Amino acid sequence: MPGRPGSVGRGVMASRPTVSLASLFLIACASSPQPAGPARSDPAGAARSPAPRSPDAETQAARAAAAAGLRGLAERGEVERAGVVVLDPRSGRLLAAVGLGPEGDAEPFRSAPTGSTFKAVTIAAALDAGLDPARRFPGAALDGVRDWRPEPWQDARTTLVRSSNVGATHIFDAVGGAPLGAAATALGFDRTWRVGERETDPPAFPSDWLGAPGRDAAAHGGEASLVHLAVAFGALANDGERVAPTLAGGGEHERVVSPEAAARTMAFLADATGPEGTGARAASPALRVAGKTGTAHLGEGPERRWVALFVGAAPAEEARWVVAVRVIGRAEASGGAVAAPVFRDVVEHLRRSSAASQGGAAG
Repeated sequence: MPGRPGSVGRGVMASRPTVSLASLFLIACASSPQPAGPARSDPAGAARSPAPRSPDAETQAARAAAAAGLRGLAERGEVERAGVVVLDPRSGRLLAAVGLGPEGDAEPFRSAPTGSTFKAVTIAAALDAGLDPARRFPGAALDGVRDWRPEPWQDARTTLVRSSNVGATHIFDAVGGAPLGAAATALGFDRTWRVGERETDPPAFPSDWLGAPGRDAAAHGGEASLVHLAVAFGALANDGERVAPTLAGGGEHERVVSPEAAARTMAFLADATGPEGTGARAASPALRVAGKTGTAHLGEGPERRWVALFVGAAPAEEARWVVAVRVIGRAEASGGAVAAPVFRDVVEHLRRSSAASQGGAAG
């Protein structure tokens, strides 16, 4: 099952009734709220704005794309919570934040395990700290850390492509916890983000990155909102420059990763959506994408919930959109099997909408 290598259990969530996504999707489409804040309607005619699209038309298109991606989940079963974020990595504009479940459109602002999506931060931090990307590490189990499908050797690329917990742990040991802690802070995992009238939950990561908690986070991450993940991946897709998320764009820019480390990490993330990667089901037939799967769980026993994630950028080079997807439910699920196809559906909808607005073929 693609995406399974990054599974990890953490957190506790109270039991909630399973909600039909088919029903919730119809409700979400009827209300069609804005990405964040209280606004609930768009200017008349915004959906028909000619190219170049107005900001409102772009937001409508992104919301429609996110809703289309979630609609696909209804055909694959029932889940309890799901969310999609669409972010412009160049301006920081939050184009869409759509949720299904008890939290509604606040779902993307709630924290949950990041799973192996955080491995992208681990690799970017290590490359910035001078790790030779060609350096190889043994793939055998290490101090109780193991991979779902062990490989004889791992390096920085295969750690992302195959979501190797062993590779991430070796890389942490090679460069130390300080670079990873600094990168996590720089990418925004130490703060809340306020977008419009909504604010994210505070993320939960180690206070001490130098010891065992930091070592565990290198492979499994911590807890954060979809907005946090979109901002972090947006920085990698934006040549290492983080842009604070806003409703209108024009957020504060800050260099947080070197352009070289960001570019190499993005190249590895593009390979992770290839045939050998855990994110193969995120691949678009029309453009190259880049991204990372994540799989985790909340609670134990009857309260156990599976968390499936995929966070990525499209196109892989000169990205226009960063899309973060999270699905939470009772049934065993992986990021590669459940969240990656939602990412693909969202990206395909965005691509077709963009082509149509400019009078081009959807290709």
